Amino acid sequence: MTMNPFLLWRWHRCALRFLAGLLCGTAALAAEPGRPFIVNNSLCAADGQKLRGDTLFLTDTTRNNRGDEFTLTAQAWSENAHLGFNVRRLWASGGTEPTDAAKLAKLDQCVDLAARAGQYVIIVYGPSSTKPIGTENHREFWDIVAARYKNRTHVIYELANEPPENWPINNEEADAFTGGIPMANRVRKLAPDTPIILFSLAKTPRAPSYYQKFQEGYQAKYGVAWSWANALVGFHGYYLASAAQMQAVKNKWPCLNTETPTYYRGDGEKTAFGQYVYAIEDDWDQIVIMEQLGIAWINFDHCTRIPYGEPALAPWMRWIFRDFYTGP
Repeated sequence: MTMNPFLLWRWHRCALRFLAGLLCGTAALAAEPGRPFIVNNSLCAADGQKLRGDTLFLTDTTRNNRGDEFTLTAQAWSENAHLGFNVRRLWASGGTEPTDAAKLAKLDQCVDLAARAGQYVIIVYGPSSTKPIGTENHREFWDIVAARYKNRTHVIYELANEPPENWPINNEEADAFTGGIPMANRVRKLAPDTPIILFSLAKTPRAPSYYQKFQEGYQAKYGVAWSWANALVGFHGYYLASAAQMQAVKNKWPCLNTETPTYYRGDGEKTAFGQYVYAIEDDWDQIVIMEQLGIAWINFDHCTRIPYGEPALAPWMRWIFRDFYTGP
């Protein structure tokens, strides 16, 4: 009788975790997750679970209403595990700050915290009005970051959040501007094994013909086909999201929703870190659509508040997803 290779791998992994704990003289920490992979044109963890998670911020923009203080805690990276969450989308740059030693020290800490919590981390670059997508700040960020974490198996790169309409399919590469196609090539060369989310367009995925332009533009510029083996199209949900259009894109390219909605409840409640409380249940229908379509998703806030962080929420979430939930 032969053992299932997957079960054998899991047994070896558990044994190694236990031995690591003994050698360190402490309880074994969660192992850094293995590389995620694409299944049925969406992104799954190494254990086969689809990626589901929420967002943390490490920027100098007004979006960071939670503060770095919380993002740099172990709690921020571990407290959603009971919901079946296995990924955090980390706003690593708001487009205005330099990618300097102080920024990299915080990024290193976040990457390590994610690994210890057994979580994946999507590092995303966000634009600003003064430092838009494609500028030197953007290039510098990825030149440094892409190479820095290329061997960390739980790290994923998202090239740009809500870029201008034509940036993802732009071939331009000059001192003042780098289009989406050269940027994708730049990061792929620096980190060939790291999954890349090419961009996350606002509101809803474009028609399939839009993404075809990226593919054709890459072929025309470099003379080789872009590989989708570990690359995905990103898009956002929100109210204009079309399930039919999501399905049309997923039928042809790997994809995931990097922002499903959450909203401030407006009751003034704050956490111990002074953060306003956000809630996932205010718009869970968008998440249900993602589950029905088999698309990985990220919630646009850190949503372990009312009653997030309470074990009672797990059965609630399983009830919502009762027909298609595959989490623990």
